[in-house]
Amino acid sequence: MRYRELEALCDRDPKISRQFRLLLGRKIVAAHQNLLILGCTNSTQLLASFLLNLARKFEARGFSKSEFVLRMTRGELGSFLGLKLETVSRTLTHFDELNLIEINQRHVRIINLEGLKAVAKESGRAKRKTSQE
Repeated sequence: MRYRELEALCDRDPKISRQFRLLLGRKIVAAHQNLLILGCTNSTQLLASFLLNLARKFEARGFSKSEFVLRMTRGELGSFLGLKLETVSRTLTHFDELNLIEINQRHVRIINLEGLKAVAKESGRAKRKTSQE
């Protein structure tokens, strides 16, 4: 749908206009959070946050939040997150060794959701302390 058509539709129907603004607002907030994560985290927190965000998105769509297939290769994931392929592979292996996730090719199963959240938060705290000193 072209933007002008959507704009005309929003002008005619206040409910659609409201929904469209809510959707745009959510997208802006999500994009802002992603930028904050990218700019203020190390690779461990970045990858943990990515997996947690992906789990939330799957759950919101009615799928499992603990078991899913990554649609990206590790190289593509690295490009998306601004990390090297080796860093992505090493970090996913580390999460597996910590029994936070099980990973087989692109199939991911989150074993310890709270542990993965703790890794994301702990890594962030460590970086913030370092940058404040």
